[in-house]
Amino acid sequence: MSFDLRRIAAILMMVGVFPVVGCSNRVTVPRLGPADVANVTAAGKVLPPPRYRIEPGDVLQIRSPLHSEMNQDVAVRPDGRIEVPQVGEVDVGALTPEEVERRLRERTKDRVRDAGVEVTIASFAPRSIYVTGEVGGPGAIPFRK
Repeated sequence: MSFDLRRIAAILMMVGVFPVVGCSNRVTVPRLGPADVANVTAAGKVLPPPRYRIEPGDVLQIRSPLHSEMNQDVAVRPDGRIEVPQVGEVDVGALTPEEVERRLRERTKDRVRDAGVEVTIASFAPRSIYVTGEVGGPGAIPFRK
């Protein structure tokens, strides 16, 4: 977070105003300027974090309480597909786990009653960055956000 002088002044003014509120019936608040309105508007546009999208190398845990033959842990292949019993090959690359659940239910609805499939990510694809040049330890380093 970056603080500019106007924001700090506003905070200090509020701290000074609160003790006065108990002693006075009237509190005046300075008018907001166009820049202040833009800052408040921008601060209100907080987006939810994006949903995780499945990538090659992720390991998916597929569970069906009523159909144990569908239970498995399966790695997503480089082409973004997985092989599921009772279903066959399924393209899951760039989907969310919820979208994979819907796709599996759709693909099994004519053969499996009440599939109730649950998909979670058992492990994420390993990622590395490569450091080269005049450094103490060139090579691959595991990447974590």
